[in-house]
Amino acid sequence: MFFYFYLAVKDGQFVEFADICKQRLGRTGEFVALFFSVIAIAGAAIVFWVLMSNFLYNSGTFIHGKKNVLFLKKQSINIICENSRVETPNTLWNQLLKGIK
Repeated sequence: MFFYFYLAVKDGQFVEFADICKQRLGRTGEFVALFFSVIAIAGAAIVFWVLMSNFLYNSGTFIHGKKNVLFLKKQSINIICENSRVETPNTLWNQLLKGIK
């Protein structure tokens, strides 16, 4: 590993990995290294695209939801209750005591 690092910074200049592969493995090694470098960059671009599109979609959904809450017109809401009598703790306690007797 350090040998390849030494080759990369030899004479104070940085040499690309494909150049080292060309020197050690020939022209075919250079193309293989270049191909896998391009594949790695393309994979990173696809991952970036997916993450950013997911982020932008969720940001748009959040902003759209906030817009609906902020600009919501006042509406009257009718609540229908099956049991319209109000039960206080006293009435509940009295019902419990009646059930025990």
